[in-house]
Amino acid sequence: MGPVDRDTGRADSHLPGRARQCGNGTASRETDKLVCDLIAKYPELNLTKVLVSEAGASVYSASEIAAKEFPNLDVSLRGAVSIARRLQDPLAELVKIEPRSIGVGQYQHDVSQAHLSACWIQWLRTA
Repeated sequence: MGPVDRDTGRADSHLPGRARQCGNGTASRETDKLVCDLIAKYPELNLTKVLVSEAGASVYSASEIAAKEFPNLDVSLRGAVSIARRLQDPLAELVKIEPRSIGVGQYQHDVSQAHLSACWIQWLRTA
């Protein structure tokens, strides 16, 4: 997966890369099956399928940061770009999303949001 063009949202197809990511959200099972079928049908392409978390992608895509990064893209395409870039550098994408929006488990809302944010910032500083 190459760099993403800010105007079209498309990856640079001239660069090497045979990984195809599938998000784990809506219709992920259907998409996974389709990609697996394509891999089986066209082995000469040497494709690799990677499952990528979609956690927080919709929050990012509607954010001011996303609008500044991709002013010419629709909100749904911004989310798709974020999911694709998570394959390249997951942490660089996840830091753009408030920790409470990532969906880290069913008990995340039992934790103080201020404490969660402070821990996230501290972790980022040491990473």
